[in-house]
Amino acid sequence: MKKGFVIKKDYYITNKLKQYNFSSDRIEIYKCCELSNFITFIVVLISDNKIIASGAGINGDANSALEKALSEARLIEWQNKNNPMSNINNLTVEKNIEVINYINYLNGYLPNINFSSSSQKSLKIPNWISSFDVAVLNSMYDLESLTIKCISKDLFNCLPIKNNILLSLDKKIIQYYNVHISIINKTPDCILL
Repeated sequence: MKKGFVIKKDYYITNKLKQYNFSSDRIEIYKCCELSNFITFIVVLISDNKIIASGAGINGDANSALEKALSEARLIEWQNKNNPMSNINNLTVEKNIEVINYINYLNGYLPNINFSSSSQKSLKIPNWISSFDVAVLNSMYDLESLTIKCISKDLFNCLPIKNNILLSLDKKIIQYYNVHISIINKTPDCILL
């Protein structure tokens, strides 16, 4: 698909990253606004040329979406760094190189933009998504944060790793973005948890 933007490390972003005190030596930030009018940010942390963590955040407010992605990445970095039991440390050397090469490719392919603040009041999804259900996963005793699950016949209802995508070739998202098996095979597995 290769949709989205690379966020430049301008003065604002550099200061924002300092606030999080990341220990990783390379931080990549991507912006996408593809499946809704809400902005999604994806943060990837790399240290010693190895994937350490990732984080994603979506919100109608760009600042809130970025904060969510950075916070998730920082929490997962803390959990993963020097932890041989973490999922990300189970990546083989070959898979890690494949992901790093893909990130380098995206950084050269996608347009680079500065972060800009924006806000959307209500969520809108494209017309080609005909099914969209939302469920709250919190129990009645856990209301400090809100966890929701979105389910759709048209989208993936799982982590979009190759095996799951290949089992879901009938989904509308595959047809809408004209994704072929050759594209799936050339793209590394999703590293978001």
